[in-house]
Amino acid sequence: MTLINYVTYDFYTFLTALSALVALLTKDAQWFLYSMLVCLFMFLGWQTHEFIKSLDPFIAYRYFYYSICELLFLFILLKLWSKGLIINSQYFLALALSISLIITWLLRYIDRQYFDLTFTAEIYGYIIPTINGMFAISCSLPGLTKLLKKYKG
Repeated sequence: MTLINYVTYDFYTFLTALSALVALLTKDAQWFLYSMLVCLFMFLGWQTHEFIKSLDPFIAYRYFYYSICELLFLFILLKLWSKGLIINSQYFLALALSISLIITWLLRYIDRQYFDLTFTAEIYGYIIPTINGMFAISCSLPGLTKLLKKYKG
């Protein structure tokens, strides 16, 4: 991870935690559950990144680890959504973002193992932080919606 990736990931984790705190203070359970789930998985990824890299010196398995974590996130999110505990728009946005991340990681695996194209490292270096940023923004959307409704009418 480059310095910019660390900084953005730290900021994204902070933003999701802040969203969860605001949701807790406003007593919005759906918003809180979603934000806490995203925050938990971002924190998990942030804390395990270096450890996973150290276990995978040949860059073969880390992308599967990240994909499995994303599938676990989706499974928990699906369970919460099916019980009506997650807002529909957040669920479907998270579903699209998670599928995008999984596809990106698997394409990155294929690229690193079979093609090793040098120019794609930059592309993946921007795509993954962008998707993570979209997750962080999705945690803030209920709060922004509440603010707009308050000032609009």
